[in-house]
Amino acid sequence: MKNMTLGVAALLCIGLLAAFSYQSNSTTAPGTEQEFQTFLKQFPLAHLPYELSAATLKDNMMAGLRLDDDRDPLDVQELVIPERKSVDDPKGFIPGSRASKMSRVPLFDEPVSRVETEQYVGVIYNQSRGYNHLYNAYWIAVFDKKGILMANNLIASTSRTAITSTRIDEQLIAHSETYKIHWKNDLNQNGTLGNEITGLGRDSATEIDLKKPAEAPQKKKNKPAAKREPVVQQSGAK
Repeated sequence: MKNMTLGVAALLCIGLLAAFSYQSNSTTAPGTEQEFQTFLKQFPLAHLPYELSAATLKDNMMAGLRLDDDRDPLDVQELVIPERKSVDDPKGFIPGSRASKMSRVPLFDEPVSRVETEQYVGVIYNQSRGYNHLYNAYWIAVFDKKGILMANNLIASTSRTAITSTRIDEQLIAHSETYKIHWKNDLNQNGTLGNEITGLGRDSATEIDLKKPAEAPQKKKNKPAAKREPVVQQSGAK
């Protein structure tokens, strides 16, 4: 039953990469080229290939969970939540995702990075659910140089049971992999409070051409169960 639950979670993560994507049919940008350049300045320029590794995403999760562990839930002063930086997008260069429309909690689109090729520019942002450190969704919106949106795709994510990492190559192809999370203590019985990640097991992979319509078939590569193995270990893990 436990393996079945983890398997379903991993499949859902891969499914989200295909389901939560957007292809624009517009031939005009929502703002001027100058407004587009101002919008882009929020995203620090990074170089291709660009990677959000499983190890980095895991470490970010654990750092956030340690903050939650250290917070006294009965201390009113510690309930004050710092302000988060959100993408300033009054012209609507990034479309509202399906997730934000379905969510019952506040979603924050935090600017992460910007990557560029000769013809395209992609902005990467983290859509986080409220102030929960477990759930993060990393999107990339790809535009032409005039600011016309080509596509908006989910490329990486974190949750209680799985992490999806990504590597974007020079052709703007995202190579994403999903890993099952191995917790020190049973997650269903103990939750995440005081818990820790002891390792990650590679589960499946997918490739997404970030320039093509969302309806285009995506190349998926599912790794056989026999080849799954822990690839990231927490130091001192048993």
